[in-house]
Parts: sequence; C-alpha cells; structure tokens
Amino acid sequence: MKALAELLSVDYGWLAFGIRPELDMEKRPARVLAESAAANLIAGFIQLAGGHCAFPEADEPSSFVDVYAILGNRQRALAIALAKPQENGKLRFSVTNEYAKCTVIGVVQTGIGSIDMYVIPPQLIERHGVLRGPSTDIVAEDKKAKGILIGGVTLSKIVDFKSDFARSLSN
Repeated sequence: MKALAELLSVDYGWLAFGIRPELDMEKRPARVLAESAAANLIAGFIQLAGGHCAFPEADEPSSFVDVYAILGNRQRALAIALAKPQENGKLRFSVTNEYAKCTVIGVVQTGIGSIDMYVIPPQLIERHGVLRGPSTDIVAEDKKAKGILIGGVTLSKIVDFKSDFARSLSN
C-alpha cells in the first residue's frame, strides 16, 4: 500500500483509510512557502491595480481560498496554483478540489523576480484534471510563443489585473 501511495503521489493515510492529510505529498514546507509567496505577489498586483485583498483566517472553513480580491466592485475567492516544471516543456498545477467554488490562478515563474499568471477555467480542470487526494493535478504544455495550453486550449494570460482579470472573472 505504501509503494502504491508513492507511485500515485498520494498520501498513504488517504489511500489506506480515506483520512485527508494536513499537507499532501507535494506540499512540503518549501512548496508551501513558494505558494504563499505567489499568493502574496498576486495580492500585491491586485492592490497595485486599485483592488483590495484579504487573506482568509486560518480556521476558516473555506481553506481552499488563498486570497479574497475585490476588483470591479465584486468579491472573488482566489486559489493560487504554482506551476511545477515537468519533462518535455510541460507544467503541472496542483489545484484545490474545490476549484468550482473559486477562481484558480496558475502562476508560472519565468525568471528571478518574474512570473506569468493565467486563469485556469474550471471546465478545463474538470475535463483534464487527475484527482490526487486533497488536490487535482492538471498538466499544461508551455508552448512559449503560443502560450500555455491545456487540452489544446490556450489559457488567458493576465497582463493587467484591472482589465484582463476583471473581464475574465465576469464570464
């Protein structure tokens, strides 16, 4: 059972007993810090665009939310998914299983101090995601000039939170 848990990259307790772990196999301390930094960066960009942000309380039932944002007089629950590079120019995002209840923003680190941000629509997660215990993994292709693709669909890159992000959230 332990070997199977390792092979599937899921928590042993979840696989054997259905017990949801506090942190899944991928979210080791360094990964948690990186995702927290990405959430802080996105909150900063939203504030620079004139929006307002709040972080959920530690004991809040909506633990899948990383940032609450108000843009265009609308509050949104945001879940941040940091890309993990894979072989052959692919990227893996581990997103919350509650992705239908929030807006998922995929963050790709492109260099020291630079990131690209994409809205990952729930329909693509539903169609192409793989359940991995407390999260769902989705693999994207980094086509550089063409952008990030999931299942042949190009993700919307966030260039300006005030216009791009607000427009993508109104759909």
